[in-house]
Amino acid sequence: MTLITRPRCFGKTLNMSMLEAFFPWSMQTRQICRLIADLYNQNWYLIEKDVLRDNEKEDFIKITNKKIAMTEEEASTSLNNLASYLYRYYGKKVIIILDEYGYGDRKEEIKSW
Repeated sequence: MTLITRPRCFGKTLNMSMLEAFFPWSMQTRQICRLIADLYNQNWYLIEKDVLRDNEKEDFIKITNKKIAMTEEEASTSLNNLASYLYRYYGKKVIIILDEYGYGDRKEEIKSW
């Protein structure tokens, strides 16, 4: 999985700030959870190809059904797990690129992930 955003100074952070002003955080969280669930659904072949262990299959199926209710920890863990599953299937490292939005304010929190 490769998530590529626009280059620096392209207006990503400004756009994120504008969206945050118009939409409550809970709405953004729901959209992120829906996106993660959609990513899992797009990679359903991982279950069919026997790449996952039984407990991982259970977790995979749970994530596909969590289009709204997912904690931040579950969202973070689910992305990490999906990257691990894709590495196992393709044998190549998975790159997830995120915008550095809010990094200065949340540096310690991000380090703990």
